[in-house]
Amino acid sequence: MLPFCPNCGTLLAVEEGSNCLRFGCTTCPFIRPITSKVSSRVYPKLKDLDEVLGGPDAWKSAPTCN
Repeated sequence: MLPFCPNCGTLLAVEEGSNCLRFGCTTCPFIRPITSKVSSRVYPKLKDLDEVLGGPDAWKSAPTCN
């Protein structure tokens, strides 16, 4: 999840603070210290094999070798 500034809605950038990393807004003075690990994983939904290859009808008009 990306952090956004609650004041102006700008995407927060990672900055180096005095004793830790922090999120800081590039357009206003908002600063949020990073106090815990920030991570997330999104696994994509895999398509069915027939959907990727086009199914049996996709090969009807394909050229063939002799």
